[in-house]
Amino acid sequence: MASLPASYSWLRTLATIATALALAVVLAQCGSDNGPDQAQQAESPPSSEAEATSEPAPETPEATEAPAVTDAPADPGDPAPIPAVDLPVEPSWAPTENDFVNINDMTPVRGFFVTNLLGYTEETLRVAESPTGGVWPVGSLVQLVPTEAMIKRQPGFNPPSGDWEFFELDVTDTGTTIRARGGDNVVNRFGGQCSLCHSAASNQWDHICEQDHGCTPLPVGRDVFVALQQGDPRPRVQLDES
Repeated sequence: MASLPASYSWLRTLATIATALALAVVLAQCGSDNGPDQAQQAESPPSSEAEATSEPAPETPEATEAPAVTDAPADPGDPAPIPAVDLPVEPSWAPTENDFVNINDMTPVRGFFVTNLLGYTEETLRVAESPTGGVWPVGSLVQLVPTEAMIKRQPGFNPPSGDWEFFELDVTDTGTTIRARGGDNVVNRFGGQCSLCHSAASNQWDHICEQDHGCTPLPVGRDVFVALQQGDPRPRVQLDES
């Protein structure tokens, strides 16, 4: 029995906590279940006594007009998209079937492959690997699968497509055959117009579609593209072993 008072003390504390919680629930219920009369009272104009003892708060509108975070100026340290580079190119230059090689002999970048047919590979990779995009240099060849390609042509080739020429290719163990080519008249194997799909990419990406550039996602998974890339039947470039 010596411990009984302490036990009672503990029970009293527990009862006090339970009462406080119950009271909080009741008050919350009352606050959310105001009847019509209470709502009308809340909307009624203040009495003369309330007007005499309360002051308007003119600062409130100013507080709600604070600029949003999205309106803050961009960080001047953020890199800008890479601008177009004026590189020498023959006006008559045009890609041929011999320009297309096994896709695995090109440089991989985030799941697709690139090179430059005019030797400006360093400039092409600079844009391809830029986190903010940019204008691809003339001669850039971009492929996701062996049977489709896009090549950056001379300025003015086809402005609506960003001067990209699109290709549908047939590939075998003997090489490449161009099945269709053009600026805005090539249809891919999914039935979509290539230039139309790529035009959905925002300007900073120069018509290059990736997962977050604005283009409609392709209806197949990444594993399918990997299988197609690895299955390119064209012969690989023989490396000099000397």
